Amino acid sequence: MARDQEIVKQLQQRFADWKPDSPCPLHWKDQCCVNDESGRIIELHLCGLELMQTPREVWQCSSLQWLFLVNNQLSTFPAEVDNLSSLQWLDLSHNQLNTLPAEVGNLSSLQRLDLSPNQLSTLPAEIGNLSSLRILYLSHNRLSTLPAEVGNLSSLQKLNLDGNPLPSPLAEIIAQGISAILAYLRALQPIKIFYCYAHEDRDLRDRIDKHLGVLKRSGQVVVWYDREIQAGMEWEREIERRLNTAHIILLLVSADFVHSDYCYGKEMQRALEMHEKGKVRVLPILLRPVDWQDAPLAKLQLLPTGAKPITTWPDPEEALEDVARQIRAVVTALRTRQS
Repeated sequence: MARDQEIVKQLQQRFADWKPDSPCPLHWKDQCCVNDESGRIIELHLCGLELMQTPREVWQCSSLQWLFLVNNQLSTFPAEVDNLSSLQWLDLSHNQLNTLPAEVGNLSSLQRLDLSPNQLSTLPAEIGNLSSLRILYLSHNRLSTLPAEVGNLSSLQKLNLDGNPLPSPLAEIIAQGISAILAYLRALQPIKIFYCYAHEDRDLRDRIDKHLGVLKRSGQVVVWYDREIQAGMEWEREIERRLNTAHIILLLVSADFVHSDYCYGKEMQRALEMHEKGKVRVLPILLRPVDWQDAPLAKLQLLPTGAKPITTWPDPEEALEDVARQIRAVVTALRTRQS
């Protein structure tokens, strides 16, 4: 394609020693640039160029499947990596990386990720979203812990953690193999609860949240709602990220919820799609009286018991306790399945 040809020209102008048809100096069997039959760039080697940052042209290679940035001087890697939705192999070994962006977790096709050796002391929790990942190399970094979400990497076949200052018991568990590592990390994960609600109902949301206090204090659950968005974040993108990584989604149903295009038309529809695929448990909670029988959520069991709205109970605190008890039962079932 013409755009990809232009990208190659720009890279040649930027790096005089880089030749697209020449073998990569570190992967001598491979050309520095490989195109498919349509002329789109699918493999790119930018190795040993002493790069301090990733060339912006890389993020324009929308068909890229293999990207090699080995033996450079990269200390950071930009969030634009999630532009490369077709990426299958990402090699960032032998750099100076001290952070990895959360957006790496959006690379749903990624099968191989090489981050060794670098200067990483932490990994983003979103790395656990890489459902296709088969090979993960992390040796000779500064990792003293692993995010519990790594336990979600069900396709993982190879994991190298050599040369990291990992403490007990993780160091001993690593010696038992990948299955033991993933099981251990899954058992550490709290259940993530996402609140989907109309802002008019924030008072009832807060009261429900207080009734989940024991689950939160014991570390069994973490909750999230839009008040947690920090200044500078893209709010819609952050909400979508949290929604997509939740284990339980609470739909706080009221007339205001039904009236909200965002709650009813976007968040609820996405939640129900994930529920149908078995990716999340959706629990609708009736806050106030509202006509809900023909809504898509009607096929689910509504809380509290008897689908009686919280505000209509003689003692609303009993309704809130009933809701919390049923949420606890789902949390227990999910944690049992994790382990």
